[in-house]
Amino acid sequence: MKRQGVALIGNLCDCAIIFGELLRSEDLEIAVYVSRKELQDSMATSLRGDVSEELEERISRLREHNPEAHIWDHAPGLNWLRNAVPGGSALVQMISFLRLLRHLRKADVIISFAMYHVVAMLSGRPYLAFSTGADLHEIAMERSLRGWLMRRAFRRAKSLHACYDPVSRENATKLKLQISAPFMLPLHIPPQPVAFGARSGPIKVFMPSRQDWGGPGRDQLAKGNDRFIRAWARRVNDGWASTMTIVEYGDHVAAAKKLVGDLGVADHVRFVPRLNQPDLQRSIEDADLVADQFDQGTPGILALQTMATGRALSIHWDEFSSLFAYSTVPPVLNGNDEDVLYQALGGCASRDELQALGKAGYDWVCREYDRRKLCERLRLSVSLVTGIPMSR
Repeated sequence: MKRQGVALIGNLCDCAIIFGELLRSEDLEIAVYVSRKELQDSMATSLRGDVSEELEERISRLREHNPEAHIWDHAPGLNWLRNAVPGGSALVQMISFLRLLRHLRKADVIISFAMYHVVAMLSGRPYLAFSTGADLHEIAMERSLRGWLMRRAFRRAKSLHACYDPVSRENATKLKLQISAPFMLPLHIPPQPVAFGARSGPIKVFMPSRQDWGGPGRDQLAKGNDRFIRAWARRVNDGWASTMTIVEYGDHVAAAKKLVGDLGVADHVRFVPRLNQPDLQRSIEDADLVADQFDQGTPGILALQTMATGRALSIHWDEFSSLFAYSTVPPVLNGNDEDVLYQALGGCASRDELQALGKAGYDWVCREYDRRKLCERLRLSVSLVTGIPMSR
């Protein structure tokens, strides 16, 4: 029997690489297409490498671990063209893109993520669209060319996989789309949660998510960080020994700095520049509690990364939507209201309690994101498009 060709494009949060690993088998021929920027942003240390490494070294490491991977916009043979004619760099990018389309046309089915749904549509091959959040939450609702292209790409997909959060469900209904199955962001889970080591002093809270407090027309699309900051500040002013580190990222950083001053907790807060992936991971490991987002109601990669590390998580997690994708509600400090978050922090304030919550979160992630379970779901989705049963 002919091996089915599966192409994966759009490596946001390493989705394409991990899905490619899950699909490896004798009956499938896998090709993963990654851009240079996606390789640089990889969450896997083995792929990303050191910042001092040359691009060729990173590409060599990627192919060593993932021989089916290709850097679609890396064309060293065309470097001469960049300076040979006006607009040479743009011309090289166009040639690289046309080559990508040519390769995609050889696949029996494509799995696309984020903006690459449009690329999959342009290839003319059948494809499964996996929504990573903003593509369905925001881009598809825009009155713009890219909004029109995204809507068309979603409608032409053989199946749409997305979170069952309220915004995704509402937007899918408005666009007359049917979510075929939940999209559970794949992630690498370490064999054990990261050890805490000996700790003392104030409880360390880490808030790495974008400072986005919302605004007109952005209901359930923002992060709502200010709700947690206010609840945390109330606990600190009650006498809770805690510090917070906030990443300077987003449109409301200045507002956050003013808020902690107005609340009288500026001495307990430290602001740090936006972090690369290794520094982000180290900061999560160093924290006792990670504060994510408190508006959207669905977990992103940051929440899952926190639980996979074994650290306690505070987030707004829509429990009704969660039951469409998960067998149980996750153990987190849940809330999207200042008073609810204030009570949640009071109920889990000691380091021992937070460490126990982090361990419970790690166990939950291991159970819900079991690789065998994800692999079976993914292979079934591909089989439904190709019409060919697949062996396990």
